[in-house]
Parts: sequence; C-alpha cells; structure tokens
Amino acid sequence: MVVIIKLKTLVICALLVSLNLVLDTMTIQVNATLHISFKFLTIALAGAFYGWQIGAIVGGATDIIGFFAYPKGPFMWGFTISAILTGMIYGLILHKKRSFVRCALAQITVCVVINIVLNTIWLIMLYGNTPAEIITLQRIIKNIILLPLEIIMLYGVLQVCKRVKI
Repeated sequence: MVVIIKLKTLVICALLVSLNLVLDTMTIQVNATLHISFKFLTIALAGAFYGWQIGAIVGGATDIIGFFAYPKGPFMWGFTISAILTGMIYGLILHKKRSFVRCALAQITVCVVINIVLNTIWLIMLYGNTPAEIITLQRIIKNIILLPLEIIMLYGVLQVCKRVKI
C-alpha cells in the first residue's frame, strides 16, 4: 500500500517532530529509568490529524531523530517500536473521532500497553542491574498519577486545534 503525503501534511509532521525535540529538552529526569515529559502530545496530534500510518511514521521519526539530537544513553530499538506503536494507537483511536472518551481510551491504552508494559520491558533489558520490581512499581505509580493530567491535556489541545481549524 502506497501512502501519498501532501506537502502541507509533510510540513505539519516536520513541525510536530521539531516540537517533540523542543519538548524533549523540557523533560524532567527523575532517575535513569523514570522521567516526566509531555512530548506524547506531538505524536498524538499526528495520529489524530492524519491517521495511524502518519502517526506511526512521526512516532518513529521522533524517537530516532531525538536520539541523535539529544542522546540520553545507548540506542534501544525497543523504544522506537514503542514510539511507532504509540502513533498507531493514537491514529486508530483519535483520527476523525476526537471526543473526551476517545482521548481517555487512547491515553489509557498507551499508558498501559506502551508505558507500563513495553517500555518497562525495554528498561529492564537496558538496565538489568536494577530489580524489575522497582522499575515496574515506579512506572506504575508515575503513570497512575500522570494519566488524568495527560488525558485532560490531550483533550484540551485537540479542542484548541478544532477551534483554530487545524
């Protein structure tokens, strides 16, 4: 299947990837295996605007370009897979259907499947010297605390985009 991308779509996606890099510099690094960031919004917007294919491309591009722009450790292919799947999830759930319930569903899915399950596996593989129980517990607590805020932020940003007709 060939995906034809319009120039406007390409430019907006490039801006979202760039914004992701800017938001990456504002990440709060708690420890080696735990950080707080709001760069998920850029991947969510790509998926919501253009669907799962473009969401996946933007997700993968943000991870790979972000690694080369601001390396924070060794490259781990698992995080690229997580970023691609994140874009796909947002695109499948939010594309052309941006209700609060869908925002909550998308964010809960990403939170559980990507943040708690997959990214925890990648961190355990990467930092094998830290007990898996500690990493998992930290990530569960962080995601439970941030989930409501992330849902509200995602819905709010999508509503602003709707008002300005993006």
